[in-house]
Amino acid sequence: MTNISDDSLAMAAASGDTEAFARIYDRYAPKIALILRSYAQDQADLEDLVHDAFCRIIHGLRSYKPRGLFHAWAMAIAVNSGRKHVRHRHRTLIIHDPTALETLFRDTQNPEDSHTNRLLAENLIRNLSEPKRIVMVLRFWLDYSYAEISDILEIPQGTARRRVHTALQEIRASLAAVDHNGKEICHGTEI
Repeated sequence: MTNISDDSLAMAAASGDTEAFARIYDRYAPKIALILRSYAQDQADLEDLVHDAFCRIIHGLRSYKPRGLFHAWAMAIAVNSGRKHVRHRHRTLIIHDPTALETLFRDTQNPEDSHTNRLLAENLIRNLSEPKRIVMVLRFWLDYSYAEISDILEIPQGTARRRVHTALQEIRASLAAVDHNGKEICHGTEI
């Protein structure tokens, strides 16, 4: 029972199999949490969002049609959950330290630096508009292809590529801004 397809698990969970739903949860909770992290203000908020997304998945399983696209269906539910949350909250997100973001998507050898960079990257990405923010999370943090992003968000692949491109331009512009001492940073850094 180790290589059961998502569609098979979804059908079993829809008919009341709690073990099948637990396996879906185990497979998708980390990815859904990563998507929803860009919508959450803190850990408690994130936990509420993940819970809400999985409640929506449970209820949606009854009408899910197995076509081999469960991952796109589940990620779309997560995105919509995050969007709904933001519509109800109307909050302003702030870049806390834009000077330290030049290694935004780079891994470092030092785990402390990597963690710091991840937190700073989250703050920068939160400042993007929602359409740009979600494609960045799907592309760079979840490593989805443009075709998969297209399926998840139900947009053309070209639109997904354009959103990533313009988001990266905005990030580069932020990185080229002045630091706290008024000095220019990140000259020509390629992300």
